[in-house]
Amino acid sequence: MLLSKFQIDLVDSELIRDKFAGTYILNSNNEVAIIEVSTSHAVPTILKRLEELNIPKESVKYLFITHIHLDHAGGAGTLLKELPRAKLVVQPSGAKHMVDPTKLILGANAVYGEEVVKKDYGVITPVDQSRIISCSDNQVFNIGGRELTTIFTPGHARHHISIYDSISNGIFTGDSFGLTYPELNIEGRRFYQPTTTPTAFEYDKMVESIDKMMAFNPKLLFFTHYGFSDSPKDVEYQIKKRLDDYVDLVKFNTENLELRLGQYYINECSNFGIKLSSENILKLFEIDIKLNSMGLILWKNR
Repeated sequence: MLLSKFQIDLVDSELIRDKFAGTYILNSNNEVAIIEVSTSHAVPTILKRLEELNIPKESVKYLFITHIHLDHAGGAGTLLKELPRAKLVVQPSGAKHMVDPTKLILGANAVYGEEVVKKDYGVITPVDQSRIISCSDNQVFNIGGRELTTIFTPGHARHHISIYDSISNGIFTGDSFGLTYPELNIEGRRFYQPTTTPTAFEYDKMVESIDKMMAFNPKLLFFTHYGFSDSPKDVEYQIKKRLDDYVDLVKFNTENLELRLGQYYINECSNFGIKLSSENILKLFEIDIKLNSMGLILWKNR
């Protein structure tokens, strides 16, 4: 998907299913930044898209990852081997895990299972320290006159950043501002939901980060999962409302949370006007139900 007005290209990383996770390519006066990588399986697709856009590998100046979860950063080391000039931009507390991903892999194995990690996420290649920039909050990076500002946005993960783009007046939100699936589009509106995956979800921090991003007065929000919105206030309303609903579900009782969260999604989709069957809704949200439940329970029990 090419947003030619802003020289932004969205590449489907083909993780799990079509249009589940994506990578953004930003081109400005022959200098390029890539935001998010997904897994090592996505690297050939990203390289092919660079070739289709007539972008030499040497033109890629920065590779930003919003956080080090494998669906965002798992392929970073593999991709950097193909991009001779690119530097990896990451929040400081996440940088060490890109140099030595051992704990990252063990954590993913604990959540998903070792076989799933191998199948879905592929090889996790360490990144040489010399290729890493540990960014600061509100640090500005320049590509061809285009300013990209890193914003510290904890809540989903303590080391999460989002990236503000001066050309589009948009923010690349990673998982800090929820997610949306194309299957849930209806009459020009999209269904948005928070993501509270383990192990570092913090309700207060997530709300503060959303407020921090909205203070930029963005015109667009770019989601890793998946696509973009030109209605940030609608996204804010939906995410904050459903985040409060999540908390209500877990506030007094953590038993059968996956079952109750699944029913919540069915009800919310129905109220939104989505015509999918209950079975298809549960299938679509299968990963979210499992991970969000785990994250909410960990948060509640801290």
